Amino acid sequence: MWRLRESAPPPVQVPHDFDWRGYLERYPDLGAAGIATEEAAAEHWRNWGEAEGRWATGASYPTRSTLACSSIHSLYLRATGTLVCWDDAGNDTVLQAFDPAVHYGRDVYLGPVFNRLRLTLSEGRMPFPEVCQKCLVLRSGTPHSSFHLDQRVAEVFQIEPSYRCTLDCPGCVPLAVRKLAPPQNLPAPVLEKILRDFVDSRIRVRAFDFQGHGEPLLHPGLWELVRTVKRHYPESYAGVTTNAHGVVREGALSSGVDEVVCSIDGVDQETFAPYRVAGRFDLAYRFLSDFARGARRTGAGTRVVWKYILFAHNSASEHLERAQRLAREAEVHELAFVFTRNGPRSTRVTEPAQIPLVGDGVTVTFRHHEPAADDLANRLATARVALAEDDPARAAELAASVAKNLDRFFPEPRDLTPAHRQLLADLRTLAGELPASERRAVEATLERLAPADPTRSGGELTLP
Repeated sequence: MWRLRESAPPPVQVPHDFDWRGYLERYPDLGAAGIATEEAAAEHWRNWGEAEGRWATGASYPTRSTLACSSIHSLYLRATGTLVCWDDAGNDTVLQAFDPAVHYGRDVYLGPVFNRLRLTLSEGRMPFPEVCQKCLVLRSGTPHSSFHLDQRVAEVFQIEPSYRCTLDCPGCVPLAVRKLAPPQNLPAPVLEKILRDFVDSRIRVRAFDFQGHGEPLLHPGLWELVRTVKRHYPESYAGVTTNAHGVVREGALSSGVDEVVCSIDGVDQETFAPYRVAGRFDLAYRFLSDFARGARRTGAGTRVVWKYILFAHNSASEHLERAQRLAREAEVHELAFVFTRNGPRSTRVTEPAQIPLVGDGVTVTFRHHEPAADDLANRLATARVALAEDDPARAAELAASVAKNLDRFFPEPRDLTPAHRQLLADLRTLAGELPASERRAVEATLERLAPADPTRSGGELTLP
């Protein structure tokens, strides 16, 4: 509920396109406080709303669809200086190559580069169908609006400091391929240029995330990049995700970084090395411990998180219990177990309830890296609506996106959950309603994961 503060900021001018009815609809706490007229709404916005970041104007573009993506409101800067699509499926899809003559606030985030994505999604279409169909962050049941454009807000600015890496993890860029590329570290002037343009356009950025397809610690000026971000955006959250193969160098703790996430998937060399190929557990754990203890000792305020991806080789009960004891000894703030369908996934531990908790003061959290079954089901429902509206191309696009997500995250039929098996059954039904020319991508997935049994009437699915 809106409440009076002890003192108000200086009054400001109401925007010429102030939408007072929308203002009251958007913020029901104002109506509860007795604000019900245009004059009262304008007075509130002048004295309080603008300072509180409330949205006062009408939408820049209408949204008749509920197709959304993180690229509506977030950015991903590669080490080459190129802005690309948000999800890793689109990390080579160039939105804006670095150009010092371009204004990254006015012409890119607030301009045609990102507006093309926003407007296409608002019409229920995918900006890059071949890429979007594989995307993990595409959402079909999430309404979006022009809020981030109108309010000049970016949720997350992801920055890849370096493309280089010394490990050869199966779920990442192969080291042999990586070595073919020239050494790539993000030039500091590139980041400085983009940040200056954002500040010039009065764009607020809620969080900066230093990670990508390389190891951030291999950028010799990593902590100076963090300082650069904090200089321009002192109130924004800044985090670094690392494989922790380094040392806590002078200046790291004083850089202003708010969170350091260390990806360490094991409790000793035997459980760590199968996925973090060419890595050393002792080196990674030492970095984790040094940073966590150093942050507590110096009062730096940095949260240190141990991220532990669960695989077949590191998810026995004794491993998970030992991880919690090691986390306590290292004085980390959080131990995050990650359920994934990439790599040699765990079959013994598939949900949080199966993880034994030691309960000795360590904060344990759980994260999931897989397509949400309810979102994929919503895409199929939306595809049926498109068919009813005589739009088979859009229906096929949505059906293909379900098929490609299943292809990407379920390499074997035995990996399917009951919910995803039901998706396959629904997908087969929908495929039968699509024109023959639109079925190919869908039928290939069905044949691989759940072929029809020709001995059953109607070609029923043979589900594992």
